[in-house]
Amino acid sequence: GIIGITGESLGGMHAWFAAFVDTRYSVVVPIIGVQGFQWAIDNDMWQARVDSIKPLFEEARIDSGKSEIDAEVVKKVTI
Repeated sequence: GIIGITGESLGGMHAWFAAFVDTRYSVVVPIIGVQGFQWAIDNDMWQARVDSIKPLFEEARIDSGKSEIDAEVVKKVTI
């Protein structure tokens, strides 16, 4: 069967990232404004955005073998 996910605001961002990392989702319908992570990385302003969905970035940090979340980890998740 087809599995979908949706959410609004922060829930929409969670839905978007969940669909990215979990291939069981066939469709995602987030109701959000998209954050400009590239701008945040370029201007060293990514920390607050990461804090809003920290578990996602913690997993990426672990997968990257890093001891802390840095701009490189953020870029791998968001680009």
